Amino acid sequence: MRGGSVAAFDDGNYQRTATLPNLGDTDNLRYDAAGQLYLGYGEGALGVIDPSSLKLVASIPVGGHPESFRLEESGPRIFINVPDTREVLVVDRRKRSTVMHIPLGGPSNNYPMSLDESGHRLFVGVRRPAQLLVFDTASGKRLATVPCASDTGDLFYDSRRGRVYVIGGEGYVDVFDAAASGKYDRLAQLATRAGARTGLWSAELDRLFVAWPSRNGHPPEVHVLSAPGT
Repeated sequence: MRGGSVAAFDDGNYQRTATLPNLGDTDNLRYDAAGQLYLGYGEGALGVIDPSSLKLVASIPVGGHPESFRLEESGPRIFINVPDTREVLVVDRRKRSTVMHIPLGGPSNNYPMSLDESGHRLFVGVRRPAQLLVFDTASGKRLATVPCASDTGDLFYDSRRGRVYVIGGEGYVDVFDAAASGKYDRLAQLATRAGARTGLWSAELDRLFVAWPSRNGHPPEVHVLSAPGT
């Protein structure tokens, strides 16, 4: 929203019920089991929002504008992509403080992220160069580096099949084997449309949704893929 805001809507009539304005460059938003909202916003903060009042109750500094982040379900940690500092920052959401820095090393522009919590793996997509990076969530050690589709904007872990789906704006979805072998072989590369880098994986529906932007006279579309790579 204009000015960087968060809005709440009634789920019955879809009317706006509240607005938290003037946050600046609002980005990813997550809801946790404890009933709080977490928002990446501004030049370097993760906001904690009370959804009942839509008030900002805390702001956790992260050192740069936060991109994708993931919340642990069985623990208090939040893994945050911070491209400005070329790292993944790990925050304890109970203490609201940093507990680990995971440097990327040479790669940069880390935007998408996915978490395999039970397997203790964090998947990070970088654009320079176009790679999928895999980290151990306990030690922060890099476990694998794999070339992938460029201009990646979203990636998802399919725990049922042990796969990672990397959506790249160059016009492909890369499907990688993320089984326990640790080889991360590419199983498929599915053609989409240039600029299509945003999507959603629904484990409940067993579907990957990919947003195709308008290009060369073609209207914007949402394509639905069933179990990519089978």
